Formats: sequence, C-alpha cells, structure tokens
Amino acid sequence: MTNRILKLEKRIGQLISEWAVLHAAEFPELTVITLQRVSLAKDLSFVKIHISSVKDTEKACETLNQQAHELRKLLSQKMNLKKVPKLAFAIDPIHMQWQKAQDVIDKHLGP
Repeated sequence: MTNRILKLEKRIGQLISEWAVLHAAEFPELTVITLQRVSLAKDLSFVKIHISSVKDTEKACETLNQQAHELRKLLSQKMNLKKVPKLAFAIDPIHMQWQKAQDVIDKHLGP
C-alpha cells in the first residue's frame, strides 16, 4: 500500500470522526462509535469503513450509510481530490465475533 493511500485513509477517518462528534446530538447512535479500519481502493474510487460501537452498531452503520452523501460533500470540501471516493460503512467483523461470543456468555451466565 502506498504512503499516499495510507495518508488519505487516515485523513478520511479523521474527518468522519470529527463529523460524528459534531452531529452526535442529531444522531445519538454515533456518540460512541469507533472507526476500526478505513480501506481506500488503489484507484481512490471507493472507501470502506469498518465501525464498532458500544451502543447499537447496526443502527450506527445504517445512519452513516444514509449520511454517506453528506460525508462525501464534506470530503470534497476538506480534501484536495480530483474524484471523491464513494463511501460504504460496515460493521467490523471482529466486533461481530465479539458480540456473538458475548451473546453466548449472556445466555449461559445471564447478563
């Protein structure tokens, strides 16, 4: 992976995190999210962001995907890119495994 892509991934993650903090009152499900991984395509056309949340991760992911157009506008304003990548948010697979394990523990031991 090139140094440029790594820098762009980092900057995209920063901007999305800042946006989530600024809009936490409007979208309470975004108050405790973590961007686990930002993966930018080599041709810079697509970025996939894996998230986890202490609260409702599915709802947070759904909200971010619904706000992808606004986030792309933000990226176009804040970054010097010829083409702004399309955004897709997904639940981090490690978080999904952790949640399944937690559900099994809760089922057998109680909350």
